[in-house]
Amino acid sequence: MYERFFKNKITPIGVVIINIGIRTQPRCFTKYSIPVIADIFDVVINMFSSFGYMEEDKDNFLVLKQIFEGLKRGGRVVLDLQNREWVIANSDFNKNWDQNESGMIFLEERIFDLNKSRAIVKFKVIESKKSEPIEIFHSIRLYTLTEIGNMLKKSGFKIASVYGSYDGNKYVGNWKDGMFHGKGTLSQSDGTKTFGEWKNGDMWNSILYNKDENIFIKYVNGRMIKP
Repeated sequence: MYERFFKNKITPIGVVIINIGIRTQPRCFTKYSIPVIADIFDVVINMFSSFGYMEEDKDNFLVLKQIFEGLKRGGRVVLDLQNREWVIANSDFNKNWDQNESGMIFLEERIFDLNKSRAIVKFKVIESKKSEPIEIFHSIRLYTLTEIGNMLKKSGFKIASVYGSYDGNKYVGNWKDGMFHGKGTLSQSDGTKTFGEWKNGDMWNSILYNKDENIFIKYVNGRMIKP
């Protein structure tokens, strides 16, 4: 959770839910025309990993900047983001296919572009041998805690608190400027545990264990290594 620098008391009257990249209302806005009314909202809630669908970082930054402008003094924004390291460690980055009873074929391909830090999912639906395949895809920019923290600060926010899940995963260790920094232990609700050293919010010299207490990822000097 993040809050503006101002410390005035919040009166929770106006609340807006913004889902960038997910159509939730029968109104469409371009990525450059998100409506902003200054100092009107007490809280802005961005849920279900709907932040990061803009193709350029500057456009994702613009979303945060416009949210900041729309908040009252002392207002807060809640961001629900995908955990980049968890996605890399647990996603099935392969091509999969399935076929239903009518013969319709579904193809799915998941890719993670390490250079751009984007998770890409491609779908192809083939209804019959004679029909043209239908192709759709989505791409989302996954930010590290350090990256999103810096974007929020640049937008005018400061970090109030960070959680690993809706259940409130537990972190015990050192902090710096609201981010994991130094030695610590992160225990997640799914049984995954991380021990080691963080640097400005990123895993630096750390070991990740799954729920069976087997090592599945190591970080050495900030570089991810799969055992």
